[in-house]
Amino acid sequence: MNFKEIMEKYEENYFNIKKLDELLDSSSDFDSWLSNMRTRALKLQEFYSIDNQLLDEICNYSKEEILNEEEAKALEEGIDKLYDDYVMDASFLYPILLKLIHYYEEKNNIEKLIELYYVAFYLLNESERRSANLDADLTYQYKILALKDHYQELPLISRRKFFLVYYNLSSVCLGMNSTVTPEESIKWYKEARDFFYSDLVQSIDKDTDRIVELFETIEYDWIAVIDRANELSSEGREEVFKVIDKLYKEELLNGNEFEMDSFVFSSNLEKERLLNHITLEECINRYLEYYRYNLNTFDGEYNQENYYTFMESPIAIERWLSQSLDNSFRRKVFNEINEAFMSKYKHYFGVVPTPFIYSVLAEWCECSIKYLVDSKEKEEAIFNLIVKNQIPTYLHSVMVMKLSKKLFEVAYKENKSLFDNIPLEYDDLREFVKKSALLHDIGKVKITNVINKQGRRLSDMEFKGISLHPEFGIDLVKDDPDLRKYMDIILYHHKWYDGTKGYPKGDMNTKSPYRIIIDIVSIADCMDAATDDLGRNYKSSKDVLTVIEEFISDSGTRYNPDLVKILSESKELIKEFTIITKEKRAHYMYEAYMEARALIKE
Repeated sequence: MNFKEIMEKYEENYFNIKKLDELLDSSSDFDSWLSNMRTRALKLQEFYSIDNQLLDEICNYSKEEILNEEEAKALEEGIDKLYDDYVMDASFLYPILLKLIHYYEEKNNIEKLIELYYVAFYLLNESERRSANLDADLTYQYKILALKDHYQELPLISRRKFFLVYYNLSSVCLGMNSTVTPEESIKWYKEARDFFYSDLVQSIDKDTDRIVELFETIEYDWIAVIDRANELSSEGREEVFKVIDKLYKEELLNGNEFEMDSFVFSSNLEKERLLNHITLEECINRYLEYYRYNLNTFDGEYNQENYYTFMESPIAIERWLSQSLDNSFRRKVFNEINEAFMSKYKHYFGVVPTPFIYSVLAEWCECSIKYLVDSKEKEEAIFNLIVKNQIPTYLHSVMVMKLSKKLFEVAYKENKSLFDNIPLEYDDLREFVKKSALLHDIGKVKITNVINKQGRRLSDMEFKGISLHPEFGIDLVKDDPDLRKYMDIILYHHKWYDGTKGYPKGDMNTKSPYRIIIDIVSIADCMDAATDDLGRNYKSSKDVLTVIEEFISDSGTRYNPDLVKILSESKELIKEFTIITKEKRAHYMYEAYMEARALIKE
C-alpha cells in the first residue's frame, strides 16, 4: 500500500467511525439499538486493527531517509486534505510532518516551514495535549516567530500565521493550565501590537482586512486576562485597563451597550470594580441586565458567537457572585443564571466543538455546587451535568455500579468486618458504594477527546492524559464537605491494592479509610472492562471465570485478597456477575444510553 492509499484508508475509517455513532444515535428501540451497537463493536475492532497497521506503516515510512520533491508534494497534499477535513490525529500525521519539516529546513523554504510549523503546533496541542488537558508545547510557535524578518517575502496566508501565533501565546495558551502566565500574556500582547504597528507590517497590511481583523481578535480575547488580575503587577493592570477602555469606547460608538461583545462588557465591569468605581453588587446587577437583554432578544439561532454570551456569561457572573457575603442575594442570582444556563447548553452540541461544551459543563458544575443545599442536590448536579453528558463513560459507570453493588452485598454478608472502619449502616453504605462507582470516572470530562478516540491505540501523551483523570476528578469534589467522601475512590480506583503500581503515584490508597470501597470499585471497573463485548474496541471480551482467574493471580498485589477470595468462592456472586455482564449488559447499557440521550436532547 502506497502513502496515498494509507492516508485515504485512514480517513475513510475515521469517518466510518463517526457514521457508526450517528447510526447508534438514530436507534428508536432496544432491538435496533442492540443491532447497531453490536455492528459498531465489531466494526470498531476491525478499524482498530487496520488503523494500527496503517499507523505502523506511516511510522516506518517516516523513518525512510530519502524524500524527493514529488514525494514531498504528495505528503503535503495528503496532510492538507486530512487537515481540511478535520482529521486531526497527531499520532498519524506528526511523523509525516517531521519528515517534511526536515526536508524543507534543508531547502530553507520559509513559506513551507511556516505552514508546517503551524500544523505541527496545532496537532501537538489541540489534537493531543489540550484534549488530554496537558500544558502546551510552544516550540513550533517560537520557530514561526523567529522567521518574522521574512514577512515581506511571504503570501498573505503565511503572514497571517504570525498573528495567529501571537493570538495563541497571548490568549489561547493562557487557558491551557500553566503554559503561559498572565504577565507573559501581557508580554506577548505587547509584542503582537508592536509588530502589527511596525513599518514592516503597516507598509504591506495596514488595510488588509484579514490581518487587521486578526489583530482585533487578539485584543478582544486577550483582555480576558483581567480575570486573573490578582496575578498581575500594577504595570500589567494598567496595560490591561488601557486596552479595555479603548475597546469599550469603540464598542459604544456602535450603539446599545448591551449589544457589545460580552468579553468587552464583562472586562469593563471588572476594571471598574477593581478601580472601586462600582461595588461588587452593582457589577453583578449590571451584568445581569446585559445577560437578560441578550436572552430576551435572542433570535433562536445557536452559533459560536452567542455561545460565549450564553455559556460564559453565567460563569463570569458567578465569579463575582462567589465573593458576595449576602447569601439571599447569591442564591437568588444563582437560581436565575442556572436556569438560563441549563436551558441553553444542550443546544450547542454539534454547534461548537464538544470538548468546549464539556469544559464549560465541568466549570459550571464546580460553580453550582457552592449554591446547592444538600448532598443529594449536589450529586444530582454532577450526574446531570457531567456523568450523563458523556455517554460512553456513563454506560461504563452504570455497569461498574451494578457490579460494585453486588460485590458489596455479598462481601458484607460474608465478612462484615471488612467495613468496620466506615461508620455507616448497611443501607447507607450500599448507597455510598453505588454513588462512588457512578462518580469514579468524572475526571474524564476534561479529556473527552482522548477517550473518544476509538480508531487506534493511544499515544504516550494521550495515555498520560488518561492517567490524570482521577486527579481531574477530585477537583470537582475536594472543596465540598458533602462530596469530599468520594474523593479517595475517584483518586485511587486505578491504584493497585498494595500501592506499588497504578496511578497516581504513591501508596496513599493503602491508608485511606475508604480503602475497601476503592478495592470494590477497582475490581468492578476491571471486570466491566474485561467482559465488555459492546463498548470496548481494542481487545476481545472475556468471560467472568477467566477474569476471576486473573484476579486470583494478582491477589494481594493488584487486588484485595479478601474480595478476590469472596468472589472466587461465591457461586451466587459468580452467577450474578455473569448475569450482569452477559445476559443483562445490553439492557442496562440501553437504559443508560436512552436516559443520557434524553437528558441531552430534552
